[in-house]
Amino acid sequence: MKGIKLEDIDQQEEIIAYLKQIDWSSPYGICLALVIAAIFVMFFASLYRLFRLKGVPGWTALIPFLNYSVMAKIGGLPPISILLLFVPYINFLFAMVLIFRFFKAYNKSILFCAIGSLFFIVFLPILAFHSNLEINSNKPDDYAA
Repeated sequence: MKGIKLEDIDQQEEIIAYLKQIDWSSPYGICLALVIAAIFVMFFASLYRLFRLKGVPGWTALIPFLNYSVMAKIGGLPPISILLLFVPYINFLFAMVLIFRFFKAYNKSILFCAIGSLFFIVFLPILAFHSNLEINSNKPDDYAA
């Protein structure tokens, strides 16, 4: 019995092959598409609300790399630091730091920030809609908390 080497497994190709074989007109495909769309809508709605609470225009949450640079600025990092998201192996660590600092800007505990940086998709709506956050009266140019 041959062992499977990690080099032989290309997860992106497997995911793409799986998505290509789905019959999107079937009930399963429609439900899967609705779940994926709901995740995207919840992500952007959460970012929109959190940006508005810091005095940033909400539409910036909808533009792909602009939203990460605004998150960096809110978290106290220079916006140009999002270029680290393009460096292999460092991008994962920088994403964790970025999310941690973003959550910390909303005065959350270290435990919430640490777990939230691991499970970002779940904790972002919790931060946006289930917290008692108040609107910050800072000028729009001053994002850092």
